[in-house]
Amino acid sequence: MDRDFYPELAWGGRRGGGVLMEAHDYLREAGRLPAALKNMEPNPDDDDDDLDSGTDDDIDAEFEHYDPGNTLYLEPYDPCEPYGVEAYPWPNNNDIEPAIVTKNMCYAQEEGSLTREVYDWKPTRKIATTPRSEPTKLVVKIQDMLAGGETPGPQVLVCKVEEPSEGFPECVVVKICDPLGYNTSRTDIHVCCEAATFDFLEKSPLLGDRRLAPKFYGAYILKVPKINPTVGESGTREVPALVMEQIQGKSMLAMCAVNDTGVLRSPTSPARWYSNGTHTLQMDEETRLEVLKIFLDGYVRQLFAGVEQRRIEPKHILIAPTEKKNEPRVALIHYRDSLIDSKHKKPLKMYEDYEHPPHSFTKFSCQKLRTLTGWFPMKWKDIDMDIWLIESFNDDERGPYQPSKIIPDGAILEEMEKRGKIVKVKAERLSEEESK
Repeated sequence: MDRDFYPELAWGGRRGGGVLMEAHDYLREAGRLPAALKNMEPNPDDDDDDLDSGTDDDIDAEFEHYDPGNTLYLEPYDPCEPYGVEAYPWPNNNDIEPAIVTKNMCYAQEEGSLTREVYDWKPTRKIATTPRSEPTKLVVKIQDMLAGGETPGPQVLVCKVEEPSEGFPECVVVKICDPLGYNTSRTDIHVCCEAATFDFLEKSPLLGDRRLAPKFYGAYILKVPKINPTVGESGTREVPALVMEQIQGKSMLAMCAVNDTGVLRSPTSPARWYSNGTHTLQMDEETRLEVLKIFLDGYVRQLFAGVEQRRIEPKHILIAPTEKKNEPRVALIHYRDSLIDSKHKKPLKMYEDYEHPPHSFTKFSCQKLRTLTGWFPMKWKDIDMDIWLIESFNDDERGPYQPSKIIPDGAILEEMEKRGKIVKVKAERLSEEESK
């Protein structure tokens, strides 16, 4: 959302959540959400965009194109700049093709045949200002489906790369955003926002080697046959797709049971992977907190680079084994709801003067990480989270952060005294005073 609407909360904040999506929720609950935004924001709980198409068209045959064993022929394209949330400017139709409908039509479902609407639709793209060389086409063969089918949402496929032989790994993940599973306006918005964020993070020089996002290979167009008999039209239609690194991991959600209130229940047995042999990872509290630590480090690095994650969900966090037995890879795979600060109408530049990523203590709390409750102990209160963040990230080898360490005071200091942690803190304070 535009910062002008949210004077109470700052971007990247900690205590009240502080992120823009939470600010949106805060004002909605307070009855202060501007009328102009009520119909603009997708429901944050509606992850798969389960929209009523208003049609009885039979689209079963359309999705057979994404069955394992089929070959996909992809051509690269440049989606337009991210748009569709109030923080971003509305695209200039002189810079893109085809033109985008008005804001009021952005999320509207047209009456009649959704299939007809999809057949007539083309993804928006930037108009090239200079001649381009012949684009490198990508040919892949579908090996497996991770998500999708005829349910609403993208088709997420594991594919073997057949062409070209250089510049790509053996297998990639292809996220196909077919508007038959959304609607056309939301499809375009989601693709433009997620592609922009992946591309921004891929090119950022501030992230170093420890990257939270999968490697991004670009946005592509897939030509899908028009075969729905009820529409009676031949030819092909354009479907956007994002190609990224395959991470052979399990989601944090898949490793846990979920109780009746939707809270994670900590796993009691080791996680197992079967890829190039048997891999196991103990799921005791110490290991889970180490995974959380890796995730938070990646999160603040993305903040430092200029990307804010508006949603933290266990189903979007992948954990994968590495050659180092007790150091798993942690990845965040969902960037549709992210915001790139430099592309805001009014960039906030929160970390422009920082030399290092912000210390995790300044960004997180139990409330901010509430969707991960159960991965960290359910009994934790804010004071427990505060102490863990201080102990985990002060002068940590993953740093440096800014500040390099947090010196506790007040209630935190008193609690650390009770827990016998104060000796170390006093020594740090003494060292600080001696260095001045």
